[in-house]
Parts: sequence; C-alpha cells; structure tokens
Amino acid sequence: MTLFDDEIKLLAAPYANINDDILQNFWHLIFSDNHESYRNYIEDCFSLLGDDAKKKFRQKFLKDHIGFYEILNELIIGRILADHGWQLQYEPRLDGQTPDWLITNNQGEKVILDVFTSRTPVYMGKQFVLIEMLDRLFLETNHNAIIHVEIKDFFRAKEQISEFASEIQKWLNSSPQINDVCTFKEFTATLLHINREAALPRIYLLVPTNTSKRNDLRDLPDKIIDKANKYEKISRERNIPFAVAIAFDRMLIDEHTAQGIICTSGYSYLETHHSVDESGDYTKKNFVPNGRGGLMELEERYDEGVFRKDYLSGVITFWFHSRQFTRPIVFRNPKAAIPLSNNLFPDSDYEDKQYI
Repeated sequence: MTLFDDEIKLLAAPYANINDDILQNFWHLIFSDNHESYRNYIEDCFSLLGDDAKKKFRQKFLKDHIGFYEILNELIIGRILADHGWQLQYEPRLDGQTPDWLITNNQGEKVILDVFTSRTPVYMGKQFVLIEMLDRLFLETNHNAIIHVEIKDFFRAKEQISEFASEIQKWLNSSPQINDVCTFKEFTATLLHINREAALPRIYLLVPTNTSKRNDLRDLPDKIIDKANKYEKISRERNIPFAVAIAFDRMLIDEHTAQGIICTSGYSYLETHHSVDESGDYTKKNFVPNGRGGLMELEERYDEGVFRKDYLSGVITFWFHSRQFTRPIVFRNPKAAIPLSNNLFPDSDYEDKQYI
C-alpha cells in the first residue's frame, strides 16, 4: 500500500485551478516535480506503519485536504522517533482515547505522545519569504540605516522587490533625513535612523506582518494543557508519561520564543524592543511577560509555564523549514507525577533540556 497513488491524484487534480492557497498547495504536494523528494520521504515514513495503521493514516489523509501538513507531521515525527530506537503504535485505542502515538523503547519504557503543529498560515508564509528576499537584496550597501517598510500587497510586491531595492539605494544616496518617506509601487519606506559613518554598513528593515491571525502562538500554552487534560486519566491509570510533541514552523517562531511560550507562566504576547546605540549598531530584544505583571528577556530562566500541571510529563519541540526537520528539543517537567524517560533521544546530537 502506498500513500500517493492514483486515488489521491484523482482527488487532488481539481485543485489545480481553484483560487485557494491551501488546496493549491495540496495539488503541488501531489503533482509538482519540486516535491518529489518530499513525497519519497513521506512514502518511506509511511512504510514503517503496519497494515492496519496504514489504513487508518491513509483514511485520515484522504479526508483532510486542509490540514494535510499537520497530518504528515504526525508521520514524520513518528519516523524521527523510530530512527532513535522507539517502537511505534499509531493511534492506539486506550480506554476510548486515541493519542497519535504510543512509543516504547528497548528498555520497555513507554510514552503517550500527541502531536500538534504550529505552522505559518499560507498568507503569512508568503510575507516572510518576501521579507527574507528583501533582506538578502540589502546585504551589500554603503549605508547603516533602519527603514520601516509598509507593504500594501505582499503578492504583487514579490515581483517588484529588485526594483524596490534599487530605488532604496538611490534614495539613501540622495541624503534623506530622519522620517523622510520613499514610496515605490506596493512599498512605502520611512527612514528611522541613518549613520553614514558607521564601520559596518547594513540596512535593517522593519516590516510589520499581518499578525492578527497569529493566535495559534498566543493560544499554544492552553492547547498544550488541553491535550494534557485529555490524556491525564489514561496516563495516571496506566502509569505512562504523557508528552506533547510540537512541530514548529521556523518561519513563524524561533527557539527562544518557543522556550518563552512553553516555560513562562502567563504568556500572552511578545514585546519587541528596537534600539540603536551611538555607533549606529542596531539591536532587537524580545521580551515576554513574567507572570507577575512585568517583562523579562527570553534569555533569562523561566518559571513553570505549562508545567504547572504535574500530569504533563514534558514537551518535545521539532523544527521544520522548507520541508526539512531539525533536531528536537525536550523540555521536561521537573514536577511531573510520571517523569519522562531519560533515554528519549540517546543520540548526543539531540538536545535535552530540563527547566526548573
């Protein structure tokens, strides 16, 4: 049994001409030559499942063309665990509940694992790709400046970025003053700071993105706790630790921010502070609420965060970008009623963190 067979192709074929980004992404996943290596990898992951598990996974994948990446991430995370010696049971039936995975190592230690994907919405992904392209275009410059850039339409702007970069270089050469504005097609640039004698020329772009729908980050602690609540009874009665596995999109969130979300009580938003010192060097620091009404830098130690529940044994974070996964980081709950195994990822290449 394979996953990407004629039945899948028949279902996906009509999406080629539908004006919907997610469904078009599904079509590209099935048909595009650019996705061939990814499809092969998914098929390889799929081959690890037993016959019954393959039927369950395939049925789930066929039904959900909107959340298909989330479903595939369940499979990929299972593969990563299998590569590190864990035996897998996909969606085991445990007292009427079906967590994504029940995993067992060679020592007989078990973990109940449920997977959650926190990914960039499609429209935001296009915004971040555009910002990365702009940053690359501005790497070579004779100026040290901070520019605030408003973009009216990210989709049309993608075709204009090279022209915009050239226009900004010309504009900076014309000696603009602080708060001067340069407008070019979909772009409006405002000069916030310039140092024409700085030792290290660099243009820093501040591009606000549409963050109104990024509530999946703000709600993430509650979602983790909801999963822990759901499987608390099974975990306690069977004396098996429960952990949440999160697949993070690196375009949406970095490791420091994730640590702040998981380990800081009362997390609700990030507050970013931009500053320029006398030499013209630009710095950006991210802060999170410390649960006591103040802000703390992400580099500091954290309080209990989501680990205020002793039946949540830990959180395992996986990072993906451009369909590539990087190493997981394990956050252990030091107060867990049923601690996580110390042998989750015995390979020394994998990080293992405990926050107290």
